[in-house]
Amino acid sequence: MPNSWFQFRQFRVEQDQCGMKVSTDACVFGGLLIHIMKELPAAARALDIGTGTGLLSLMLAQEFPSLHIDAVEIDRDAYRQACYNIEQSPWGGRIRCHHGRIQEYGQDSRPQYDLIICNPPFFTGHLPAAEAKRQLARHTASLSHAELLQAISRMLLPGGLAGMLYPASEEGRVASELERSGLEVCKKIKIYPSHNKDYNRVVYILSDKIQVLDFADHFYLRGSDNAYSSDYKALLQNFLLEKNNFLEKKISIN
Repeated sequence: MPNSWFQFRQFRVEQDQCGMKVSTDACVFGGLLIHIMKELPAAARALDIGTGTGLLSLMLAQEFPSLHIDAVEIDRDAYRQACYNIEQSPWGGRIRCHHGRIQEYGQDSRPQYDLIICNPPFFTGHLPAAEAKRQLARHTASLSHAELLQAISRMLLPGGLAGMLYPASEEGRVASELERSGLEVCKKIKIYPSHNKDYNRVVYILSDKIQVLDFADHFYLRGSDNAYSSDYKALLQNFLLEKNNFLEKKISIN
């Protein structure tokens, strides 16, 4: 059973009220986004869609001292827990939590962002998760691929970047919606659990125009010996404690 909290180097994440707990997927996604953003002009405002525990917002706030972040969450309990995690962190003054559906968020005020991130509901057509919160977090009934891309298109500044993480099984569906969205894929990074396995996650970096991003199109979490790769350790060295579970156990790919 997952811990009710997860300790990082500079912040702690309480997670007992959230459908999706802190995961390797989310940490690697955040690390990749941060690595890419550090090579670009500094972003001023970011939007975290479906913030869950607030993890991605906290990772961004730690690494970008001038960044202001809006974090939106549909589930009330998760929203409250994200608010708590953010308030207890050193960066509570730069992250604002909002409760509601991203489909309605900002319709009146029309906010615009340099960076939009989303670890979205993953699956289309899979069996519902046993827990209602986990189902809401993992399945697209609450936020379809098309609705997410519409929200990104509506709020992304010209030249801004958006990042999304999906399982490889959704790659075809996401590609179809991207063709209709008007957004360009600047980078697609395939994440491999190890050198012995096929990729199981895909990170999409989007913009309103093609941008050249200096990063490989693949990332390996483990080597052929099943030990964590040097790239993985370097990517998350500012976040994970040496005694952290991710450095000791096998990665779940579910």
